[in-house]
Amino acid sequence: MLGRVLTLLLICGAASLQADIIHFEDFESDAVSYITNEPEATDGDLDYFIHTNGGNLNPGVNFQNHPAGNFFFGAQDINGVLPTPQGILVFQNIDIAGYDNLTFHGLFAEDQALDGSEDWDAADQLIVEYSIDGGGLIPVFSIQNDGSTFNSAPFVDTNLDGTGDGMEITDSFMPFSTNIGGTGSFLDLYITITLDSGDEDIAFDNITIMGDPAAIPEPSSILMLMLVGLLASGRGLLRRFRPTVETGPAA
Repeated sequence: MLGRVLTLLLICGAASLQADIIHFEDFESDAVSYITNEPEATDGDLDYFIHTNGGNLNPGVNFQNHPAGNFFFGAQDINGVLPTPQGILVFQNIDIAGYDNLTFHGLFAEDQALDGSEDWDAADQLIVEYSIDGGGLIPVFSIQNDGSTFNSAPFVDTNLDGTGDGMEITDSFMPFSTNIGGTGSFLDLYITITLDSGDEDIAFDNITIMGDPAAIPEPSSILMLMLVGLLASGRGLLRRFRPTVETGPAA
């Protein structure tokens, strides 16, 4: 019996928890899970800030390796359709209660089909930030040019210092992910895009927040305490009911 209990303890202690998808946006529906700082818009050509399947953009805008589904979010020369060169998506009140080890995931691409080049300037950027329970915004992922004044390819900014120094963003959708520090009840996610000239663009899809169910007392710990209690109780009962051997009077 004791061997079976110990085997159960080992099995429970070795069980691992898998990350859950807490929030997912694939832009396939008009019932989107975000708000924007200005209404989404496109001129039907090369100025846009909109979730789209490409049908309301210049036919030359083209991306490779797009996942299942047709829609994505794209932005180019934002101040051609908005009153500002900055477009912001906000995913509000993502319920993260009961989760830790949070991570951000997304697919990113940059179109270079029209002139065969990527022309981001030093002021151009995409930055992903988050806030937990109304706290300050914390940057978690960024795309920048390489520090040149003009006309660089966009790169992942690995240390979030404003200069792209990681993997290049090309016209092929590629997955990127990073850890989100902290836990709480609700998370707000901000994607801020600053692009103000033609041929400066970005596209992204499958924006995802994942997390591990928060740790609870391990079944192995609970069972071990129960086992210790049972064993201790058993010893007490044995002592209490231990038979005594009567002896006769001393000779």
